[in-house]
Amino acid sequence: MTGTVLAQLIPILLSPVLTRLYSPDEFGILAVFISITSILTVFVNLRLDVAIMSAHENEKIPLKNISLTITSILTIIILMFLILFSSFFKEMFKGIDYNLIVFLDLYFLFFLECYNLLLI
Repeated sequence: MTGTVLAQLIPILLSPVLTRLYSPDEFGILAVFISITSILTVFVNLRLDVAIMSAHENEKIPLKNISLTITSILTIIILMFLILFSSFFKEMFKGIDYNLIVFLDLYFLFFLECYNLLLI
């Protein structure tokens, strides 16, 4: 068995356990969280990871520093945007703790990008 097959097999085998632990509403909240994080990840790193991978060895460190700076700045801008329009988003996400979603989403955005930079 390859790693890809095993990685796809684990969620399938664990799905009966997860459906007993979590309600469909909680799975919906997770789906919203993952989709928002996936969309914002594209904007936060500006796809600089592709530029870093194709750069020469002596250009990688400056590109990583630029990418980390841009990621930090854009994460702060997204935070200000989410705070500015919080009344709209709270209305849209009724029944969900909006502050927790914003905090976790920005946390995951920033640290996911930092982790991606470490892998390159």
